[in-house]
Amino acid sequence: MILEAVMSYFTNALADREMDVPSVPPQGDEGEDDKPDTQKGNYYKLNQVKMEKKIERGRETISLNYRRSVPKFIDITGNLRSWYDGVRDNPNCVTSVNLNDPFFQHRNISFILDMEAEEMFEEVINYVTVSVRKKRSSGNDFSDRFTIDKNYINEKGTSAVITYARGEDTNPDAFEYKTQWSLRGGKVYPDNPDWQKGSWEEAVTLASPVTYRRIEFEADLEDLKNKEITRVTAQVRYRQFGEEEEANIHISPARGEPLVEKNIFIDNDTRGYAYRLVLSHKTQGKLILPWQVRMNDDYIYATLPGELQDTESEVFKEAKEEARDVTSRAKEKVLDKFDEIFK
Repeated sequence: MILEAVMSYFTNALADREMDVPSVPPQGDEGEDDKPDTQKGNYYKLNQVKMEKKIERGRETISLNYRRSVPKFIDITGNLRSWYDGVRDNPNCVTSVNLNDPFFQHRNISFILDMEAEEMFEEVINYVTVSVRKKRSSGNDFSDRFTIDKNYINEKGTSAVITYARGEDTNPDAFEYKTQWSLRGGKVYPDNPDWQKGSWEEAVTLASPVTYRRIEFEADLEDLKNKEITRVTAQVRYRQFGEEEEANIHISPARGEPLVEKNIFIDNDTRGYAYRLVLSHKTQGKLILPWQVRMNDDYIYATLPGELQDTESEVFKEAKEEARDVTSRAKEKVLDKFDEIFK
């Protein structure tokens, strides 16, 4: 390969290949006719201009000290004893490693998604991101992270494993982890999650900060008709990912459905929710009854005071006044008034 390159250099430095003189057709692989072929006699013509330039330069030095890596596949086989004795005392060639040394110890940190949280990926949760760190007694701290979403669950299931290399770490303390949940609508909770201690002996269960509840709302359709109520709405306020949210459940006598259900997702650190009844009166417009609290109870019954039939009663006047102010107080925080629903 090097010899061919040198010969080609000298030939091209003094002569030009004669293209219009027929030459012997090349044999072998395509493209070999581009090189001087001393065996088959490619035709070259001496170039006087090139010769004169070479003479003007006088002396020209060409260095053949080239280094070039040539990839080759080499199989090295043989008895270890045949070469080991010659290098056994050379620390640059042979060393020993104790694989039982703590440096080579690895630990698996397992995470399992709670079954209830898995179901929520269908309705309310986008993903959960888990960050893990292990502070080492020397060297850089270990850190890693992963994200579980619906696609992850479909492809890999509800568990994840992170492998931690102990290295030279002599700190026996457990690892730390933190989770951040993404809710439909672009919300994340919490904004700045705290680090929590994990245990080497057991897997970490990733439980969603919200829990699933199915609210049942029931009303007496005949009672609604008698009181000239065309629709009754249960306006429910609850905490979801730390924020106050609202759900509305409607019952109309015209539909003939006395019981309606609706799913909500409520924070785990709350024991209940607040609700009130919003009535649509056939002649009096909107009427709104006071807020009430439900503690660990997912059933609401639309109890309508008898005084609503008397437009001069205090109950009716207060309901009418509340409906009049509902627009200006739409963003009012309600749950702060009911400390008993929080743990």
